[in-house]
Parts: sequence; structure tokens; C-alpha cells
Amino acid sequence: MIEVVCNDRLGKKVRVKLRMTPSGTLRS
Repeated sequence: MIEVVCNDRLGKKVRVKLRMTPSGTLRS
């Protein structure tokens, strides 16, 4: 699990936990 801080549409800082999938894509 990778924890990333990104901004949502409202400009808030949100912590998103991403999991690596076999295809290499990241999903929140």
C-alpha cells in the first residue's frame, strides 16, 4: 500500500491509499 496526499476537486488535501495492481495502474 502506498499513501499519497493529493488535492481533490474542492482543493482539500486528501490522503489516498493506492494499491499496485498487476497491470501497474493505481486506484484509489
